[in-house]
Amino acid sequence: MIQTVERLAFFSVARGVGFGVLGIICLMVGLSTNVARALEGGGVCFLLMAIILMLKAKRAPLINFRTTEVWIMLNQEERPPVKVAEHIIPKARMRALVHWAHLSAWAAAVLLGAALPMLLL
Repeated sequence: MIQTVERLAFFSVARGVGFGVLGIICLMVGLSTNVARALEGGGVCFLLMAIILMLKAKRAPLINFRTTEVWIMLNQEERPPVKVAEHIIPKARMRALVHWAHLSAWAAAVLLGAALPMLLL
């Protein structure tokens, strides 16, 4: 049961992050005539995404678990008892949000690190 909740929380957050990444890629393609600015724009956007994901992770325990996508994706027979669900779903969401925030921060560091030498020249 816990593994299913963890997997669904990871998938739920990954889907949202995927749409954000798609938007960032579109921005970078739009700025591709100036590679330094494209990398800088992508890095700033990934940094913003990391900050937003961390803020959402901080608020995860305050959100009613019944309104989360994880609860909705669980089949009736897979759903844990309410007393259990109110503890494991927010924690699973928080772990998934922190994981993707960490990856977004790394992407921001790589993009901004690649843009820095070009911007200084």
